[in-house]
Amino acid sequence: FQERLATRLNESFAKFQVDEERRLSDPLNFGNGNDLLRLAEEKIEDSDCLSPEQIREIVTLVEKAVERGAGKNPDCLLANCHSLAFIYRAINEPKQAVFYEHKAAELEHARLMSRGSSYDLVKTGEGMLASAQEMTPETVKQILTLIERAFEKGVGEKYNLRAKAHKVLAQVYGRTKE
Repeated sequence: FQERLATRLNESFAKFQVDEERRLSDPLNFGNGNDLLRLAEEKIEDSDCLSPEQIREIVTLVEKAVERGAGKNPDCLLANCHSLAFIYRAINEPKQAVFYEHKAAELEHARLMSRGSSYDLVKTGEGMLASAQEMTPETVKQILTLIERAFEKGVGEKYNLRAKAHKVLAQVYGRTKE
């Protein structure tokens, strides 16, 4: 039994090494979605001015990356949304870029709500407030949700966090006149 197990493990490991080498040497045919996004980013960074042919090639890479499931875990998905936004901006497709930027913001917000510390929540709320040119109902709701979650997790006096949280709330209410 021990010999058969060792043989099987060695065979599996050898197959894994061959598959990994193939994936890295020819990502277009054997790579996963993350490999294809990385390849698309490299093509953009290597070129000063993208030709129509290069743009079509990059779009094809991005489409294949999405088909192959670029980033199935939330952290990879967040990174890939940023990558896709970068790629679409580089190839002058602003609607797609905005879509992926918005998706990245949603994922970041969800990650913060589930795993962020009260400090991270308050700092993100401050940042959203500072960058908001106008206070839309959606922006107000996001900021208030972040601050409420921070209070639920426990906002202490360390880093003057309680004062900062109250300041964000006061500024939101002041800018919305509510």
